Amino acid sequence: MEDEHMAWKRLVKVNKLRENAPKMVPKGIRTYTVVMFEGSPLVTNGLCRHMRWPLGWGGKVNADGCLQCPLHQTQHHLPSGELSKWSPFPIWPFYGRILGKLSRRKDLTMYDSRI
Repeated sequence: MEDEHMAWKRLVKVNKLRENAPKMVPKGIRTYTVVMFEGSPLVTNGLCRHMRWPLGWGGKVNADGCLQCPLHQTQHHLPSGELSKWSPFPIWPFYGRILGKLSRRKDLTMYDSRI
């Protein structure tokens, strides 16, 4: 993984990744989510952009190719990180709509990655 202010960092061994299964990886003071998607490792924020829930703890890649938050079901397209669905919170839809209005809609930051 690399961005303009960081050198490449080893986050996880590729044999520890499964297709479409997000993995939470702490590195220093930051946390990342790494997911093997269509045969390539993708690296993004470790926490959901809405309520800061760990995406690697129960997050999943759905049939539309979106990384879905396990807490409130917000979805981001892979590999772009672009917001697809904001805070539907299916258990309590009214609650989800209220929380969604209290927070600004944000895309996931995607980092360059390599094997």
